Amino acid sequence: MKGSEYTIATVKNKKGSTSFRIYLGQVDGKRKYRQFSDFKVAQTLLKKLNRELELKRVGYDREFAQMLDRKAEIAYALEESDKMGVSLNDLVKFYQRHGNVTSKPLTIKEAIERFKEVLKREGASKDYIKPLMSNLGNFQRWITEDTLINEITKSDIEKYVFVYRKDAAARTKKNSINNLSVFFNRMIKGKRPRDGHVFLIDNYQC
Repeated sequence: MKGSEYTIATVKNKKGSTSFRIYLGQVDGKRKYRQFSDFKVAQTLLKKLNRELELKRVGYDREFAQMLDRKAEIAYALEESDKMGVSLNDLVKFYQRHGNVTSKPLTIKEAIERFKEVLKREGASKDYIKPLMSNLGNFQRWITEDTLINEITKSDIEKYVFVYRKDAAARTKKNSINNLSVFFNRMIKGKRPRDGHVFLIDNYQC
């Protein structure tokens, strides 16, 4: 972060390949960055960050910024829902149950956040959610949070469990597989685990 705005720095590794990095500031005393191989993706985030920064200066938060961007859409939805005598929440819930819902692919970060909300709505205990989120958070940091969930392969999961975490205890590897299996089966296939977990990695050896 340079001065009062975010900027993009070009970084070259020893092999000569180029990536683009945005410095986000310090978190818990550590410098935090977001790094991209695609300049356009980095540029999109840069514009978003600087816009949010400007809105904060004038007292607006992120949610308000989103409302400003979609004010015409919101006004129309409110007008139509008032005519029907229902709330916007009622319309969303109805569409989720009966509509043909299609949406853009989620990043791993977005999918984990949504999964956590699903678990809370279903009444999962904090003792169940906390270690599950910790394991998923470790995987997110390894794969990088901007990776699309539908681009993650079985091979990626095997590399994470058996290469990146090769020194972990057998029980830790098994827990990682359990947690990732529940997460991907639910968020991609929409399946709840029955009679134990449906493993994404068959015949694994810890």
